[in-house]
Amino acid sequence: MGRVRWRAVVATSVVGLGVATLGACSGSGSPGAATVTVTAAGRSSAAATPSRSPSTSPGASSSPTSGPTASPTARSTSQPTTSTSNPRSGPRLRISHRVVSDSRGRGLKLPEFTVEALTDDATTVRAARALQRALEGQESGVVAGWEAAAEAGSEPQGSVTTERVSVPVNEAELAVVVWRASVYTGGAHPLAVLRSVTVDVAHGRTVTDAGLLGQLQQAGGPAWDFERELRRAVSRQVPDAPEVATLTRDELHVYPTRAGLHVTGDQCVLACALPPLEVTIPWDRLVGPRDDIEALPDAWGL
Repeated sequence: MGRVRWRAVVATSVVGLGVATLGACSGSGSPGAATVTVTAAGRSSAAATPSRSPSTSPGASSSPTSGPTASPTARSTSQPTTSTSNPRSGPRLRISHRVVSDSRGRGLKLPEFTVEALTDDATTVRAARALQRALEGQESGVVAGWEAAAEAGSEPQGSVTTERVSVPVNEAELAVVVWRASVYTGGAHPLAVLRSVTVDVAHGRTVTDAGLLGQLQQAGGPAWDFERELRRAVSRQVPDAPEVATLTRDELHVYPTRAGLHVTGDQCVLACALPPLEVTIPWDRLVGPRDDIEALPDAWGL
């Protein structure tokens, strides 16, 4: 089967992609509850739980810590991952998750996130809350797409199952959470989807794909060409991949890592027989020695 284009669901602060109807390649429920805990360094935590916003911003990644108590309406299906960090020399956020099942058996197994600010300054607290909202919006966007694409019936068919949550970046100035899920809507097989959220901890706000690429474009000037570097990287990694020449940013997600700009695309973005697209474009292909990209940590030396 050729490439399937996914329909975007626009949210408040980030953009999430819904699952398009896939026919041969092709659930209602709300995502698991999440909690923001703002923890001042050296003190007991004070929790604040923001209301979940319906289908809002997308994006996803997490640095493990002790997980929240499962909601009475959700059943935990995995143990929370845990980690610690020193806010003086390392990350300012602690991010944890556990996977919970929908209590009504609708095939949803979604990550329940807790984001903690390890310092009590206003910017870090704002970053923790922004990351929490974006993670919630990401889940809402995927679930909404699953519902829209599921085969007709009184209840959505299929499932959304969490395969992996990771935190590839968690530093004093930047954090990235990545979520990989398997989405099944009653067709021949499920599809693997990848979502990420990037938060600029130094400025207390999330960074959208368009915002990051816009900063790179502004620094690079008229000669800067993301699609050129994208197609070059994909051609090297997947030499026989179809339709590389027409691949554009609109079908993909991006997030920054020390090694370069990581680009992901859901299964079927090139061909349904291929796994999800994941390539890293080295920074020296995108950023000049004098370029100052606000979203990237100074410690990376770019």
